[in-house]
Amino acid sequence: MTIRRRPRVYFAAPFFSAAERAFNDNAVAGLELLADVFYPWRDGVRMGDLIAVGVDSSEAASRVWRCDLLQIRRCDALVAVLDGRVPDEGVCIELGLAFGCSKPAIGLLTDQRRAFHWGMNPMVTSALSHCESSVDAVLARLSEHFPYNPRSDDAPRARGSLTSR
Repeated sequence: MTIRRRPRVYFAAPFFSAAERAFNDNAVAGLELLADVFYPWRDGVRMGDLIAVGVDSSEAASRVWRCDLLQIRRCDALVAVLDGRVPDEGVCIELGLAFGCSKPAIGLLTDQRRAFHWGMNPMVTSALSHCESSVDAVLARLSEHFPYNPRSDDAPRARGSLTSR
């Protein structure tokens, strides 16, 4: 499907450690060469921030849920970081929501640890359109799903391949 605008991508990833956030920042920078990216850590509602200003924890959780659900509904595709022995539970929920909304979902798996000798849980893998091992490969898949030739006035400003960094 050709679209006349940059595709919107929801970036589902754990972001609870400095290492995860550094990996995510690099991945998001690469994805932004092709797409407008919603990254919940950067662009969403943070539960801790809401609680810090006095919002009740159940109301804060509801706001986070509603924000993320809205962004998944608005996106053209979801990219899910699946690293770890088992993928992050929040990422799994976001992946399931995208699947339920008929959004293509591309897994990003750079870690070969698995809880099961046969690989990942089939409830995760069955919701994926593709699974790739690098951001560059994810970009190639997104380009296949959403051919887009930007005009010079709305081309992405960043240049270069992630593999060259």
